[in-house]
Amino acid sequence: MNRTGATQTNTYVLSNMTPQASVLNEGIWAWLEKLVRDYAKTHGEVVVVTGSVLQAPIRTVPSGNLAIASRSYKILVRTTSDGTLAGC
Repeated sequence: MNRTGATQTNTYVLSNMTPQASVLNEGIWAWLEKLVRDYAKTHGEVVVVTGSVLQAPIRTVPSGNLAIASRSYKILVRTTSDGTLAGC
């Protein structure tokens, strides 16, 4: 995300972040992010949509002002050489 200063700055806004339990962030999520980076290096540009799901009971960060997602996901899409979309 270092194409421009503005692009890089936009990756550090709160709307682009979600708190994660450390067991997720340091475990399977780190593995998944590496897998996505490797996939993009192999196949070229990939659009990645990442989201989270809040599910009761909702846990919050210690201040209580920010919910911690109970589930997280990534959707990857890329175009093929003929311009059609391909799920990854």
